[in-house]
Amino acid sequence: MAADSDSFSAPVSASIVETGSSDPEPVSSVKKFTGKIKDFGKNLAGTTELLKKAIPGAGVFRWIKEQAFKIVFLIVSLVIIFITVNFYMQKAEKSRFMTTTRLSIMDKEVQRACRNIESNFAMPDYSVKKLCEELVTGEAFLEALFQKELGMTIEEFIAQVRINHARILLNKDPGVPAVELASLCGFRDAQTFSDAFLHITGTGFPEYAATQSAGEAL
Repeated sequence: MAADSDSFSAPVSASIVETGSSDPEPVSSVKKFTGKIKDFGKNLAGTTELLKKAIPGAGVFRWIKEQAFKIVFLIVSLVIIFITVNFYMQKAEKSRFMTTTRLSIMDKEVQRACRNIESNFAMPDYSVKKLCEELVTGEAFLEALFQKELGMTIEEFIAQVRINHARILLNKDPGVPAVELASLCGFRDAQTFSDAFLHITGTGFPEYAATQSAGEAL
């Protein structure tokens, strides 16, 4: 069984290791933008010099020149920040996609197990061991998937399916006795059925059946 679990998770592990490669894209992009902005700064400085000669008031143009270089520096900083943030957001998105793929593979395995349970829960000897044998998977691996995806053990899920079926039968016929429901839903005896019913619904079987009978009478 352990071999099955390793073979199932192997491609998953391989896909998650992809994000470690270095990518020169942010550096080259920053260089391109920086070069363009430097050219813009030189042109702006030249234009300022021409205006300085044509129009009196050297102090004004000195102030404009100083502010222009401050603006250029600010734009360069913002561009670098934007490119860096965008790059790491793309890497995070890639990682998120791989995680989603991994969960999707897990979901398929859990769905297979759920379908098998819903087809066989009425058998009193149905167990986690039988389920794993039919799915050809390891018990520990499948238990971990159920805990992660459904927040419960396989046994708890089987019990819930059985009790839900019992409630459906009770809704159709509130007079069905506990012994018969236990047999129809895969429980070994009426006491085991009653204990599971109370644990899952929070209501004892006699009280629930009485409520259903009263509702039908109305």
